[in-house]
Amino acid sequence: MTIWDEIKELFLPKDELDKRKEQSYKDAKNKEKDLLDKLYKLDKEYTDSLPKKEEKDYHSMFEPFSKKEKVDNTLSNDELDNLAYKKAYKDYDKKLNNIDKIYNSNEKKARENEEKVKQTGKEILSNLDKQFAINKNNIDTKMQKQGLGFSSIKDNLHRENKKNINEKKQETNNTTKKYLENINSLIGDILNEKNDAKSNLEKESKENYQDIFNDLVKDRDSEKQKINDYNEKLKHEKIAYDNKVERQIDALKEKDRKKELEQEQITRENENKYGYTGDKKVNYDKRLNLAIEFYDSLPKELALRVANNNLELKRYLGAYYYPLVKHIESRYERKKIFS
Repeated sequence: MTIWDEIKELFLPKDELDKRKEQSYKDAKNKEKDLLDKLYKLDKEYTDSLPKKEEKDYHSMFEPFSKKEKVDNTLSNDELDNLAYKKAYKDYDKKLNNIDKIYNSNEKKARENEEKVKQTGKEILSNLDKQFAINKNNIDTKMQKQGLGFSSIKDNLHRENKKNINEKKQETNNTTKKYLENINSLIGDILNEKNDAKSNLEKESKENYQDIFNDLVKDRDSEKQKINDYNEKLKHEKIAYDNKVERQIDALKEKDRKKELEQEQITRENENKYGYTGDKKVNYDKRLNLAIEFYDSLPKELALRVANNNLELKRYLGAYYYPLVKHIESRYERKKIFS
């Protein structure tokens, strides 16, 4: 600031003077953004050059939860239905064939007896016809010898012979019919019994199937419930185990964090005392030089106001922050004539 500027300030109202100072501060803060951006880039450049911090795998320090869930391999209703059907109908065809074998054999015997009765009836009727002819011939011969070939006696004997033969034929037909009716009734009974046996076999098989299916479903549901109960219990055990591990990991992390903070504090104290070294010193020297260049471009009072308690600046300059402030404070600046 020139002497002429100092003279002009003497005639400015206090509020106008304060206003100008505030505007100068705002302008300086805006210009400082360019400095902070450069410092940010240097900070990133240094940070990126550091060896990558290896993340500690805390979980590998603990045994994983070893118990395994039980897999539900129980059968579905369709599968149980198929299994129950196979068990219930395992010997079904064999039993069905056995029924056919027994009753078909009985039916065959009855059919054979039927044919025998028919054949016997035919033979008896045939023999009666033969007997009728023999009797007729005997009557004719006898009557001829007695000279009664054209007598009424002969006619009566023929009628009597025919009557007797017809009566025996009728008796034979009635007997044959009765036997055949009995045999047909027996065959009907055999067929009905066979059908009943098959129906009973089917009914028993269906009932057996239903009982087996119900038992299989009951056992399956019981097993499924045991699996679900076990897995649910295991789920809670795992949650409890995981929570315990996480608590222990949190404790280890906190311990390591405190240890790291202590080490960082020791490092800061050493750097504040002895300064930076190596690549870090080169990088921070660049930061300090940029900061000095910028704040030296500002009036001392304004530079101190902008730099003081500047947290962002502190973060970027680290141990060099206070040397910067001292540098600004130590700058020579001509005293105002009219101060």
